[in-house]
Amino acid sequence: MTAESEPPPSDAPGKIDVDVSCDVEDDDDPTDDSKEAGVEAEPPTAEAEHEEEEEGEEKDGATHLLEAIGPAYARRAQFWKAILWSSIPQGIIMGLVALAFFNLYVAISKATWLTDDYHHALQTGPENSFWEDKTAGGGEGEVGEDDAGVASDEQHGDEQGDPLRPLRLGEGPWWYVALLAGGGFAVGLLKVVWSRALPRHRFPRKVPGFLVEVRELRAHDVWLPIPILLCSGLSLGFGASVGPALGAAGTTLGSLVFGRRWKVGPVQANREGDNGNDDNNGNDEADDDVNDDRSDSYLSKWLPDFSNERELCALDGMSAAFGALFPAQYLSGLMIHELGSGVWTEGDNGKAWTRHFMETVVRTGVASTVGYLFFTGLEDRTLLEELPLPFALYSLLPEIRAIDMFYALVLGILSGILGLVGFVLLAVFGVMGSKMHDLFDAVGGRLGLSKDVLGMILTPTIGGAILGLICKAVPLVIGDGADQLGPLINLSEDLGVGTIVAAGLCKLVAVALSTGFGFIGGPIFPLIFAGTCLGVVSHLVVPDVPAVIAISSCMVAVPCAFIPALFSMATLASVVLVLGGAATSPVFFACLMSYGTVCGTGIIQDLLRGSKQKPGDEEMDPDEKAASRIASDAKSEEHHPLP
Repeated sequence: MTAESEPPPSDAPGKIDVDVSCDVEDDDDPTDDSKEAGVEAEPPTAEAEHEEEEEGEEKDGATHLLEAIGPAYARRAQFWKAILWSSIPQGIIMGLVALAFFNLYVAISKATWLTDDYHHALQTGPENSFWEDKTAGGGEGEVGEDDAGVASDEQHGDEQGDPLRPLRLGEGPWWYVALLAGGGFAVGLLKVVWSRALPRHRFPRKVPGFLVEVRELRAHDVWLPIPILLCSGLSLGFGASVGPALGAAGTTLGSLVFGRRWKVGPVQANREGDNGNDDNNGNDEADDDVNDDRSDSYLSKWLPDFSNERELCALDGMSAAFGALFPAQYLSGLMIHELGSGVWTEGDNGKAWTRHFMETVVRTGVASTVGYLFFTGLEDRTLLEELPLPFALYSLLPEIRAIDMFYALVLGILSGILGLVGFVLLAVFGVMGSKMHDLFDAVGGRLGLSKDVLGMILTPTIGGAILGLICKAVPLVIGDGADQLGPLINLSEDLGVGTIVAAGLCKLVAVALSTGFGFIGGPIFPLIFAGTCLGVVSHLVVPDVPAVIAISSCMVAVPCAFIPALFSMATLASVVLVLGGAATSPVFFACLMSYGTVCGTGIIQDLLRGSKQKPGDEEMDPDEKAASRIASDAKSEEHHPLP
């Protein structure tokens, strides 16, 4: 007993004291006597622990309010430097970048698939709209719109008298196949040319998605956003089913351009030791050492030092990038904070935050507002526009009943199932695209070509050809889906249930095919389109389900099946469809049910863990896996002991 009670020598190899709170004890502590006697001390009662907790943490209401409000950040000069030198400039730059990106893919779209006939079909007024009977007699404005639409149809109708023919099943032109195959070839060729021109900044096989960017808040490469934006613009312009990819530009702009120490002085001295990497591998201290022998100029004292705020600057950049994406700029900050707040507070991955939550809200809000104002001021729209529902539906908005919440529950479950199908398709086509890429790389290696050349070019080319066949069969599928949302709602009765069901299911296949086979962009916009199809079909099949609830709920509940942004998506539906508070209540409840159906039950988690599971892991039970993980951590600590 005596030998065991002696502490190990301080120089014993591989010994790490974890519980340092027990190293020093008072000699007259009765607990020590009980330990030496081999008698275990009685644990304190729950009542005693509660009393001690109240004595140690007793706070009044004012203290809690002060903690919630946070410090007076506007009294610090660093805050205003962040607003003037990070939030506002990044908002201006990203607003202009988003505008250039928008003009790029719109110009390509108008030159390729968005023909006059297709555009006219999207603008056609409904002839047999099921909105007319929602109120007694309809509305005067609604009748006028219908009459104008019919008159326009008579003037611009095709020879068969069907202005909606370009949207119907099987009526897509065959040149869609060549168009999308050519688009895939252009995207792949751009990747190869970029990689050959800048081998140190070669295009990766797997581009970090929006969720990765918003949770890591760091630039993966200083030059990578340029080819990403170009490839995303080409993908959207040629009709691939992907959303815009702006996240990488925002994080790179913030962490690399603005997340640094700004000085005015000799250029060589200020840039010495800067190797251009995203985090400089900790060379900020080296930069400071280089400049220690030089006194800062007078102007340098007024310039910001963001070297310890790179994640915050990246957050400003991403908020500015998405300010032009949604119809309201606050949706940008809301979605970013909702998706990333769970990891931003962790200190083990370099995000040791020193700012209060509300200060980051103000900074990102300013950045997104400036980006939104610059984009809308020059373009008079956003990438995802408002889609006001027909006038007759708005008379139903104050009449949300208990049965409507039941409809939202059922629609949420159905949306979760459809979202799960989309998630599985994304995973399956991702694996198929990766294997096809490897196959072409092997063939290219035998032909003496460089790595990734054939894979980067031929994979999106073949994927584009298959996507063109889908768009030929279901023309509503072409593009990201934003242009077709309004006509999908207003022309649903004229298009028919079969067309809309086919469009929704084929859209899930199209987005999985596009992202898995090398096109660049995200899945959110196509998933919103698929959800809208589900909502429209739900009302057409079961007319007792109000259209305003079915469409708005399913529109965002499908993405919520595996995207944990329930507040953001519910608010997005409210803003896009101009719903208001009462009508948004079923929407939020449907998002809850969708997420709970898929993620709450652990289906997505099991699928993700199964995809990362090694061949021998299935033979180990949870206890063995935990023991193996602990042994691995201990072995790592032996090689890298704690200081």
